[in-house]
Amino acid sequence: MLGNDRPDIIATNAFYYYHDVEAAWKYYQDTLGLETVVDYGFAKILRLAESSYLTVVKADEGMHSADEPKLVTLHLVTDQLNRWHAYFLQQDAQIEYDVAGGEDMLADSFVVLDTEGYRLRFARYNPHPNHSSFVESFANVTPVLSTRGRRVT
Repeated sequence: MLGNDRPDIIATNAFYYYHDVEAAWKYYQDTLGLETVVDYGFAKILRLAESSYLTVVKADEGMHSADEPKLVTLHLVTDQLNRWHAYFLQQDAQIEYDVAGGEDMLADSFVVLDTEGYRLRFARYNPHPNHSSFVESFANVTPVLSTRGRRVT
């Protein structure tokens, strides 16, 4: 155990691999409104939150295949769940699991699939003693605003 000498972690960055990285990039940038912070051509880094990123990678130039199982779900926390759901319905998005939740549930959520089958779970946490400190931690978070249409060149 490292104790107090443990190094810092300053950000997270998930990597998703695609046959068509341009279509994936367009989806995350234009449909979700994420800001592109770096464009390497074969890989593009998009900001999810203050220090949280998603990198979309052209699979034939990356470490993994786009044909590998999509066993990861990107969990996006929002206090505007109903607006996101209505938005995706207007976009004719592929909703894999429709809104589920209720008073006895920890969260209300739905799952939408991206251009190549990665799952995006949009969730709004309900008041519940099992995760009160987790939910309270969102009070001081500044949401990332949509940057729809803005691209880094």
